[in-house]
Amino acid sequence: MNKKAGLLRPALHLALLAAALFAATGANAEAAAEASSNPLKGIMGDSSKMDKSLPLLIKSDSLQVNAVERKFVYEGNVRAQRGDVMLTSDKMIGKYDEKNELDTVTCEKNVVITRGTDMRATSEHAFYDVKKAVVELTEAPELINKGNALTADKIRVFLNEDRSEAEGDVRVRVIQEAAEAAEAVPGLGDLQ
Repeated sequence: MNKKAGLLRPALHLALLAAALFAATGANAEAAAEASSNPLKGIMGDSSKMDKSLPLLIKSDSLQVNAVERKFVYEGNVRAQRGDVMLTSDKMIGKYDEKNELDTVTCEKNVVITRGTDMRATSEHAFYDVKKAVVELTEAPELINKGNALTADKIRVFLNEDRSEAEGDVRVRVIQEAAEAAEAVPGLGDLQ
């Protein structure tokens, strides 16, 4: 492999990361319809239904690639977009293994993931473990879907399992009729 191709490879891996992060937001109408029918189920959407044929656009103030450390850093006004899904942060750090496969990605400060105007995830720190297909949001994470919100100290999204976990000061705000809200939360309907 020539040196130039080796240096460009991390950018391709970032494309895979962004696709996975964007997949976490389920950028399609069917996933959005399912999420709106139950605002807490699959709040990040269905990663298996992401349209990967859409182009991925990445922009930042700077890009540094360190082939020896197997690391790349996008810094300053980082913006990655695919279709109506966008990820922004102040800094994005990616690490890849000896096979040049993306291993982990960390986004720092002002992390925002949006899909259209209905879905928004924010935090000050996001960590993506590629092999485990898990995104972890910490430092004031919040997920909002059509006005319904989930906040906690830590939110984990399991991309291949269509599930998420929240721990530490978990709060949920559901904007629905009381009966619909009770049905949307497993076990809550039994309390009526």
